[in-house]
Amino acid sequence: MSPDSASKPTKICPTCGTRVAVDAARCLVCGTNLNAPSTTSKMDKAVQGSRMPQITLSLPAALGLFIVLLIVLGIGGFILYRMQALLLRV
Repeated sequence: MSPDSASKPTKICPTCGTRVAVDAARCLVCGTNLNAPSTTSKMDKAVQGSRMPQITLSLPAALGLFIVLLIVLGIGGFILYRMQALLLRV
């Protein structure tokens, strides 16, 4: 990064947080019109509902749960198969 680019004044896109030039009309990343006045007010923000809760799971934990599920389904299928074989034999 050159020293010239660090000293140039920038502003932050309100939508995506990308740094853009002070005189930019649109954000290069998300396309937001930076010259338009903000249309959200304090009243609009108060009416908005809360975010939905998110469930996060690491990849090893997800793979572990998937393997446990496969084992349980395999054992259940084997038991059902053996029960069917016993019932047909009688």
